[in-house]
This record gives sequence, structure tokens and C-alpha cells, in this order.
Amino acid sequence: RNGKIFYTSITSLSHISKCEWDETKWYAYQLNRADLGEGMLLAFRREQCAEDVRTFRLRGLEPERRYRITNMDTEAVYEASGRELMEQGARAVTTKPRESVLLLYRLI
Repeated sequence: RNGKIFYTSITSLSHISKCEWDETKWYAYQLNRADLGEGMLLAFRREQCAEDVRTFRLRGLEPERRYRITNMDTEAVYEASGRELMEQGARAVTTKPRESVLLLYRLI
């Protein structure tokens, strides 16, 4: 269903270099298909990470438009503007280390 999202470049949202892989941090990346008005955030909570919640600011969205965000793990759905997602961010929540979060977003 979402395979077309993978035909774009990957944007790291974690500010981690390729040489640095800190087990106490989250790692996240975004795939954004601006031409389709959709994309995804995939976040990984590393093994020694104590933070169960992390917010990631998305990039390349339309600030004045609204998006529907679906958490593919919990099936929770909410709406936010592109500006909110780029300035305030999208939240990734896990219950324990070594879990991931997949958020899909689409223009409404």
C-alpha cells in the first residue's frame, strides 16, 4: 500500500553522523513524497535509551495545509498542520527500548 513512499530520498531527523551510533539515543528518518502529499516517519529507540517519548520535526511539508497522521503500531490517528509538524514536531512513543514507531502522514 505504501511502497510508493520509498521512491524518494531519506532524510535523517536525528542529527547523528554515519560514524556515530549512540545506543542511548533515538534514531529517526523521514521519507517525504511532496509530489504525492504523503510520507512517513520511522523512529527507532536504541537499546540503552531512557527516553520513552521523542519529538521529531518533519521537513518539506506544506505549512498551511493539514495532514492526517496515523500511528501504524497503535492505529491512533490525529490531524495537524504542516507548520505544526515542522515546528513542534511529531511524537514517537514506545514502552521500552529496542522498539520502533512508524507514522504515516497524508494531506487531507
